Amino acid sequence: MRNLPPGESEFTQLGRRVVERFYRNAVARAAAVAFCAVDGGAVCGAVLVTRNVRAMFSRALLLDARDAAIFVASAEPRGLLGAIVTKVRSRAVLMPALPEVVYLMVDARYRNRRIGKLLNARAHAWFLEQRAPFYEVNVHADNDAACRIYFGIGHRVVREYVKDGVTTYTLRKDMRPAESPE
Repeated sequence: MRNLPPGESEFTQLGRRVVERFYRNAVARAAAVAFCAVDGGAVCGAVLVTRNVRAMFSRALLLDARDAAIFVASAEPRGLLGAIVTKVRSRAVLMPALPEVVYLMVDARYRNRRIGKLLNARAHAWFLEQRAPFYEVNVHADNDAACRIYFGIGHRVVREYVKDGVTTYTLRKDMRPAESPE
């Protein structure tokens, strides 16, 4: 889990300890699954997937009263306030209970080697194994490489919003074949 960078998370503004704990608990508590791409013993990319993103967040951070106390004590106070404001402004206050690619990263040294495409294929296979009817992923609209991959394999935009000044797409991949016109 050391390879899931704390600088790239919904919780970044809450502080490194919160983010690291979130990723660690998500996998340890079986709320999410991580797959890694390895080259010569070095992790060059990873993807984190979950069957239910709402349950994953609560199980990873707020499972019980002890978890809530640790969360409040370790969160950066300004970051916590900022996170609340950001959530309200993005109109994503209530997290849906659906399957999601939570995070996909490729180390900068390994980019342009099709690793992102391979990790996405592994995530897709996992959702098939789980019999998910669809899954979603959030991606910055200006991330051309990621958008090319997702649109190229049939994802479609189901929501567009601005968060922290960045236009973001929620993309959905339907797992059932499209119905053919009669």
